Amino acid sequence: MDWNEARRRLDDERARLAALRTRQRAEVQELDEMAVTQELDAGDDHIGDRAFYVTQREQESAIDSELEELEAQVERAIERLEEGTYDQCEVCGREIDPERHEARPTATRCVEHA
Repeated sequence: MDWNEARRRLDDERARLAALRTRQRAEVQELDEMAVTQELDAGDDHIGDRAFYVTQREQESAIDSELEELEAQVERAIERLEEGTYDQCEVCGREIDPERHEARPTATRCVEHA
């Protein structure tokens, strides 16, 4: 794989993940605002509403954590590109198959050590 192409793909992935996290955070904020509004309407406070909010909030938090980890993987891949180690397996040092990087640009290990 051409390293310029790899960098372009990683930059595209970084931008895609940043957009997803922005949307994700907006959804969390909307959920939080909805919860505050429902608390202000205390006359209709139901345990089911609270359970829904807690469940949704936990799911949104898990998604945000996953997106954060994916962003970190992209950043590590970019660092490896800049260091000149992008195509080397972090375990054995052998070359990572270009087809593997084609399928998964953030791969840090060869197929054998994945």
